[in-house]
Parts: sequence; C-alpha cells; structure tokens
Amino acid sequence: MAKSKLPSLQVKYTIPKLELNAMTLAMRLCNSVLTELRDTLNIREVYVFSDSQIVLSWLKKKPEHEVGPFVYRRITEIRNIAHHITMQRCMVRIGYIASQDNPADCATRGTTKEELQNHPWWEGPHFLQYTPLHWPCQKEMFQFPLEDAGACTSDLRESDEILTINTRENNDVEILHNSQVRTWTHAKRIMAYALRFLRALIKRINSKGCICLTLPSMTSQYLSHNTGPLTAPEVRESGLTLLRHHQNVHVTPQVIDSLQQLNIHRDEQGIFRCHGRLGHAQLDSDTKNPVLVIQKTLLAEIIIRDAHQQGHPGSTIQ
Repeated sequence: MAKSKLPSLQVKYTIPKLELNAMTLAMRLCNSVLTELRDTLNIREVYVFSDSQIVLSWLKKKPEHEVGPFVYRRITEIRNIAHHITMQRCMVRIGYIASQDNPADCATRGTTKEELQNHPWWEGPHFLQYTPLHWPCQKEMFQFPLEDAGACTSDLRESDEILTINTRENNDVEILHNSQVRTWTHAKRIMAYALRFLRALIKRINSKGCICLTLPSMTSQYLSHNTGPLTAPEVRESGLTLLRHHQNVHVTPQVIDSLQQLNIHRDEQGIFRCHGRLGHAQLDSDTKNPVLVIQKTLLAEIIIRDAHQQGHPGSTIQ
C-alpha cells in the first residue's frame, strides 16, 4: 500500500518538512491499517522507517514550540498516534532506513521496467526476511515514552486558542442513510419530525421533573410542540442538528490540522465555519462563512443533489 501528498504551490516547504509530512502520512496509514486488521490479526509490533535523519532527530526529542507550529503539530500528532497504537497493546518502533534500501524511492526517482521486476518495492528491503535482531538498523530504533503523549496533547490544547476538540475516538455513525433521504430538504424535514417527537416525549416525562434539557435542538424558544405542519424554525433547527452531528462524526483534530488554511472556527451555535477573505463582503453570514462539510459523505452528497435540482429542475442526478 502506498500513499502520497502533493505539496502546496503557494507555500515553499523545506525538504525536511516534506519528509516530516511523509512520516505523518505513514503513521496515519499505519493506524488505519491496524484498525482494519484488528479483528483478523493479532499484531503486537509495528515498525515505521524513514530515510531522513533530520525527521528522526525531531522525533527523538520532546516537541518544543521553538521548531515552529508546522513541525510541532506534526511531531505531536505522530506521538499521539503512536501512543494510541501502544494503548492497544501494539509496540511502535521508529527507525532509520538507508536511501538505497527505501522502496519508496522508486516512486519519486523512477525506474525502468527491468529494474522494477526485482525491485524492493514489491517485498520491501531485503533485511525484512530476517528477524529484527539481525536488522542493520536495530540499534538505532527507538520508541516514544508513554508519559510524553499526554503532556504533548495538553500542551497543544493550551496553545491552541481557536478550537477545543474532544480527541477521544468517536464511534458515532450517520443518523440518516442513502435509502432514507435523497435531498438536503428531505433530510431536514425527517429530522424535524424526529425532533418534534422527542420534544413531545421528553415534555411528557419532564412533567415529573425527571429530565433536564440541555440540547439546543430541544430547548430552542422558537420550537413548538404542535402536531400541525412543520414550521420554518423547526426545519432550520433540524438542519443545524444534522450539521452538528456530521461534524462531530467526521471533523477530527487531524482534519482541522490539515485544513488550517480555511481558518476554521465554531460559531455561537456550535457549527464549524470557514472564515476567509469574504468576511468583510456585503453578503449574508452563511455565504461569508460557509459551513465545513466533509467531502464524499452522505451529507455532502444530498446537499449537492439539492442544489443541483434547484438549479436544474428538469434534470436528475444519480
């Protein structure tokens, strides 16, 4: 399996920073693969290699703000991922690999068809055929101290004045499914009826003083308990509920970190919005500060379908 990332054309990164980006991608990919194989294989050790001595020297030290926010955040993320994997009883070791043994080099430097047939790209460096005790890089391999992970996370949280995000693993799933909704408008109406039912149910139980309501979708002063047609405030609040749930499921600290250029903040309703150069334009607030919706999700799909049908009422989209 291979993964790559194109660097930004607007920002000139140094080679060590790009190599640190590659190490971050490797740790993310490692965590994803372990998550998928957890129920099938009992993996006790993970080895991650880099041919950058500068990156390895950064990782060996406890992250400090003097290295800059770019390096600091990625080192912290790498250490936190390693800590997360270690907590699942899987040891993570970081080591150096010489450039001539690095199978990833052929993807960037190129190789001929004949050379590729017997290239380490297919099976990795030759020393993997032996036990770790006989690897040439065995003496240089290291692990992250467990006590550093919590300190790095708390330090990062204290230094970040923009966002406070719960970093626990989120096992929530989408509220709605493709088989239930086709458009954003349809989804909001379904959620509005569900919230109306919940409010009526909780109101009946709460008459005995058993439940204290704290959710915005349950306590808004504009919402009614009637049984007639849906009102505009009900539909609007149901849309906010769907957006909040979508962001709670899909917007992780890693996503926020990868989208720093969007200047993401929470608004007063708890919705992540992107703040850019349109902030001073004479536009409505939703246009100036669009809501963050993750691509290739059900919510993104139904919003696009809704906009398409409004702009092209005579056509359909599959």
